[in-house]
Amino acid sequence: MAAEQLGIAQQRLDTTVAYLKQGRQFGRVVGGFQALKHRLSDLYAEIERGAAASRHTAATLAVDDPDARTADGVAQAFCGDLAVRAAEEADSCAAASA
Repeated sequence: MAAEQLGIAQQRLDTTVAYLKQGRQFGRVVGGFQALKHRLSDLYAEIERGAAASRHTAATLAVDDPDARTADGVAQAFCGDLAVRAAEEADSCAAASA
């Protein structure tokens, strides 16, 4: 589940970045606005942390580590919130560029 939620977050980020690269406002590419860059770079960093948590869970499950259940819970909690935040940021950035 965590890996699926991570995929959702990554897809929302990729789609938002592609959209912002094409949009123009005030004669400039919207993706060039510093405030949007900062928000999306923060989201990117969170996605990387989610990927680490998801990979750690997969590694613990592969070797039947006793901590696998804990790792899975941490990854699910983090990636679930991350998927929601990514969707909210994508919507917010799209609205800011409209």
